[in-house]
Amino acid sequence: MSKNNKKISENVTINEKVVIARRSYFSIQHIQSAAYFARLSAKIEESDRPGDANNFDRLLADHKACVIATIFASVSFLEANINELFSDSLDFQNGVVKELNDSIKNEWQMFGS
Repeated sequence: MSKNNKKISENVTINEKVVIARRSYFSIQHIQSAAYFARLSAKIEESDRPGDANNFDRLLADHKACVIATIFASVSFLEANINELFSDSLDFQNGVVKELNDSIKNEWQMFGS
């Protein structure tokens, strides 16, 4: 070592935590399902030739099933979207909900636990 170099000996402890998280949002699949079943309903409505009575009954049952599936998938989308908002708000409190007052955040945490 030269005169200008000094040996420094210290114990340094670095504590770091790395978190990798992935969240799937089911609301996306629900709204895609609603759109799919709505398109199927429209195709059934546009069909000109129901044919005989048996075919008409089958088309009517298929149409009702698609309309009901559209409604259920739409409701599921809304519920999942609200649940995702709650989850994101609890996990990322410095995000868009940081402006909420503490009493609302505390109430949300009660639902999340």
